[in-house]
Amino acid sequence: MAKQFDEILDECITRITLQSKTVEECLALYPEHLLDLEPHLRLVARTAQAYSFTPSATVKERGRQRLQA
Repeated sequence: MAKQFDEILDECITRITLQSKTVEECLALYPEHLLDLEPHLRLVARTAQAYSFTPSATVKERGRQRLQA
């Protein structure tokens, strides 16, 4: 049974945001949906990049202390 577009989009979003896959890698998996998927995935990739951060060691330690308190 063929996957629905929503399922494919969700899978690709997961690959990009949690597995560090590229838009191109996702599009290669579903070339038949390239025109529909590409704009969504480009937006997801840009958003993930804009909101990615790594907390400093100080912030991590403060959070750990607050959690243990």
